[in-house]
Amino acid sequence: MIEWWFAFLPMIRLSQPVIGVGLGVVLCLAACSSESDSVNSADSETAIEFELPATDAASGGQAHALPGPEDFGSVVSVSLSDSAEVDAGGQNIQSDGGTPTDSAAPPLDCLDVPGGDAEFDDCGVCDADDTNDNESCAQDCADVWGGRSTTDDCGVCDADDGNNNDTCERDCADVWDGNAVRDGCGVCDDNPDNDNTTCDEDCGGVPNGSAYVDDCGVCDADDTNDNSSCERDCADVWSGSAAQDDCGVCDADDSNNNDSCVQDCADVWAGTATTDDCGICDDDDGNNNATCSQDCAQVWGGSSRTDDCGVCDDNETNDNESCVQDCANVWGGSATRDDCGVCDDNNGNNNDTCVQDCNDVWGGPALQDDCGVCDEDPSNDCRISCDGPLLCQGEDCCLTIEVGGGSFPMGRGTENCTGCDTGCPPATSCSNNETAEHEASVSTYYLDKYEVTVGRFRNYVDSYDGTAPTTGAGAHPLIAGTGWDSDWDSELPNNSSTLSGDVACDNSYETWSASAGGSEDSAMNCVSWYEAFAFCIWDDARLPTELEWEYAAAGGDENRLYPWGSESPGTGTYASDLYGTISWSTPVGSNSLGNGLWGHSDLSGSALEWVFDYWDSTWYGNGGSSCDDCANLSSTLNHVARGGFWADTAGNLRSTRRITASAMSRSAAGGFRCARSL
Repeated sequence: MIEWWFAFLPMIRLSQPVIGVGLGVVLCLAACSSESDSVNSADSETAIEFELPATDAASGGQAHALPGPEDFGSVVSVSLSDSAEVDAGGQNIQSDGGTPTDSAAPPLDCLDVPGGDAEFDDCGVCDADDTNDNESCAQDCADVWGGRSTTDDCGVCDADDGNNNDTCERDCADVWDGNAVRDGCGVCDDNPDNDNTTCDEDCGGVPNGSAYVDDCGVCDADDTNDNSSCERDCADVWSGSAAQDDCGVCDADDSNNNDSCVQDCADVWAGTATTDDCGICDDDDGNNNATCSQDCAQVWGGSSRTDDCGVCDDNETNDNESCVQDCANVWGGSATRDDCGVCDDNNGNNNDTCVQDCNDVWGGPALQDDCGVCDEDPSNDCRISCDGPLLCQGEDCCLTIEVGGGSFPMGRGTENCTGCDTGCPPATSCSNNETAEHEASVSTYYLDKYEVTVGRFRNYVDSYDGTAPTTGAGAHPLIAGTGWDSDWDSELPNNSSTLSGDVACDNSYETWSASAGGSEDSAMNCVSWYEAFAFCIWDDARLPTELEWEYAAAGGDENRLYPWGSESPGTGTYASDLYGTISWSTPVGSNSLGNGLWGHSDLSGSALEWVFDYWDSTWYGNGGSSCDDCANLSSTLNHVARGGFWADTAGNLRSTRRITASAMSRSAAGGFRCARSL
């Protein structure tokens, strides 16, 4: 037996119409038996039964549409005998190797037309049109034409009216499984944005929410402040950043905003602590340091003190210039030393051994010297040379004058100055050995006011026994090598008589005489350099250096052209010279108008004067160019003489004039004066 299984068999047509009643169809080939599904091959025909709907007379006898495959289920089983088969069109199919027969009538189509091509479409319309002609017929959600399945609210396609998806819900628009949602502002649509422009988010990001940030920064709907660590700042703002600064200003500025606010002594801004008089910083107005006391200025713990002169300040020196120490070394003290040398506050003389000096001063130091002069000035002590006494212009011929030290421009400023106004007067000639002008300094010294007179030299001659000065005697205390040299001993006369004859060098112009005469107060001339130096040593003095002599003649830093100033010697009686009294024997000091700055007489005119220095025409430009208490010690046969003599012209009377002569020479034009150290 052969079985065909038809899925969704739309219908089966037979060679002969079958009329039946009912909607059910029973198909049975041969004898249906519960015991066997085979068809007996001996049977001459196949029996097929259909239970069809009855023919409707109103339809004109038209056959009804057969049930569709959905009304049969998924499988229809047809059993045929091995000897015969029926096809879908009612044709006989050869069985057992036989051939089909054409003698049977053609099958009817759905319009009952034999051999017709009309058929039922998907919508149940029977015609020869392949399309579905029932406009109201459509495919259901399962793609079945005219089917009854529908998609429910939850998207399930079936013939069940209920929603079969348990996870399906209605949206805010009451649509099952819809995508509309209610936004943060209460609008229900499928727009995710908030559609209500008046709707704002609260601090939690919830539109139209009721949450807000409280004073402590917490965002919720709770009216209280939820942060226990949150406090109000100085401006009463919860969790604010304002702070009270050191000066009491409440703001968020870290600096102190009150310009009048300062730190107290304890470095507390606007604090009340103060440093008391004793230096203690606290709020106590009293002085807390028991060792603290007031100074002389009534300042507690102050450093002021009253000095020796009664001035109260913190200066350790004595500020009162008029305050001096008394004889007891007490500053500003009243003790005095009485006439007898006793130092006390008693005005009387307490020393019984105290006597008056030559000036009637009790305990005074003044003494009457050998010359009858009573004073306490050691520079005016009676010189041996002035024994007599000897007076010049009514005063001691041995009078010596202090010359204050200083600096000045030594020498002449212009090398070739004939006819010029500076350095060398008009119509005079000057020597280049006076140049170059250079700065020189000298210490304080004494220089005799007068040139050595005949009377003074006579006292030397009378005492002279041929003994030379000791080696080193007569030295300048600040210049080594300026004392007497024993090599010079042989240059001195052997005795007084020889000396007296040697100084009578010029019968016409010598001032010396064998016996005292009318020239005793005239400048001594005809004296060699060695004799002049030996005399000064004998008289407790020395020869001046060239520096000391010019410093006195030029008036120190006044740098005078002449010892008296710049006036030409021809305009007045300034010196014993060609323009004044032309005499070799004029008494010293006769021309007071010609005195120098310190009162020395006859620095120009009268006689040339020996100085200690050796001669060097280039000294000012070489070794003497830097001169500080200097002297030329370079030994030569010649020494320097300064100043003009009694017959000289103006150019030779200048303060810078230098001449040279052999140390052994004698001349009626030459003399000397002595210097003394402090």
